[in-house]
Amino acid sequence: MKKLLVLFTALSLSQSLKSQSYIPMVEDSMIVVNGLNGFSGTHPIVYKYLGDTIINLTTYFKVYYCSSLEDSSYSLNANTSYYGAIREVNKKVYFLKSDSVLERKIYDFSLNINDTTSIYYTSNFLNRNVQVTLNNIDSTSWKYMFYGRKVYEHSHNSTSFFNHYYVIQGFGVTEYSSNEIETDYPTRKLCSIKKNNSSHNIPADYSACYWQIKNSFISLNEIGTEDIEIYPNPAINEITIESVDSKIISVSIFDINGKFINQLSDSENKQNIDLKSFDSGVYILKIVTEKGIVTKQFVKQ
Repeated sequence: MKKLLVLFTALSLSQSLKSQSYIPMVEDSMIVVNGLNGFSGTHPIVYKYLGDTIINLTTYFKVYYCSSLEDSSYSLNANTSYYGAIREVNKKVYFLKSDSVLERKIYDFSLNINDTTSIYYTSNFLNRNVQVTLNNIDSTSWKYMFYGRKVYEHSHNSTSFFNHYYVIQGFGVTEYSSNEIETDYPTRKLCSIKKNNSSHNIPADYSACYWQIKNSFISLNEIGTEDIEIYPNPAINEITIESVDSKIISVSIFDINGKFINQLSDSENKQNIDLKSFDSGVYILKIVTEKGIVTKQFVKQ
């Protein structure tokens, strides 16, 4: 029975890939959050793609830097400043920074296995066009399961330490080896929220995006696991999270692969979580209290 189930799953996945139409990466009215990895550490950078413009007879979407992680509006305001222009044509993505006259190809989703092309690549040690080769299109790993999109594995022939990287169709880079719109440090994509095509959003909405990033980059002391109790564990219908001597500020739930599930806010010492809609398996809790932060696991039976 298990072999039949595995075979059915593989066939279903194969059919899903065959029927999957190309998902554009660049659209009007988008909010994009990149994680910038500089020498001083990692921090999120927010951009808005709003409205079109014509530069040198070519149509682009305008890209605005947004100084506020909390700003999820599809509008220009005091938080935004013009950063550059981006376009996608024939499954290729090009970026033109505001202070440059050089258009850079940063993605190419039209490649087949072993095809090579030139893209503009950025890392701590490299900032120029490089020749890249598409080595693999992945449809089985956790990356595919997490994003629900085709995963493209590339390599390039430079001397950079980051000469091997992955991109997700319609999304962008997933690890700190960059061909993104920043031009100084390597970047990975954290969120891509599209106003007009919400079914393409990763994650589901900006609220989930915000809390996932907020908890990832939050500056709090790690507290001892003994300060937090979770019961019952394993659980069937509900778990209770109890803080011994401080109030719980928020609880973020992730699956075992790190996929964000939900975020709950509270101001009490105890938090109950309904598990009826959860699949069986192992889950990770990131619990923020007044004293600090702790990570724990629980099992849904």
